[in-house]
Amino acid sequence: MDGMKEFLWPFLPTVVEDETGLQGRYQFALNVGKYRGYYDSPEPGGRADSGPALNRAMQEVGLRLDLQRRPTKVLVIDHVEKVPVEN
Repeated sequence: MDGMKEFLWPFLPTVVEDETGLQGRYQFALNVGKYRGYYDSPEPGGRADSGPALNRAMQEVGLRLDLQRRPTKVLVIDHVEKVPVEN
């Protein structure tokens, strides 16, 4: 299930954490296309949130996505100066 986060990234505008506790590799097919009516078209330049369609497809194989808010670490750089380097 470790590779599932990388698989889901292009489809979801959020970070995905694996909480299944499943180890090893699994092979299954997700038919997200049949649920494409579950999400709206994105704004120009935006990304589609296909989470609802993806969640419906994942439920067919016994998985689900739960949206949760959690604290996260953020690095903020508020000032940068370019220092000249002598040759």
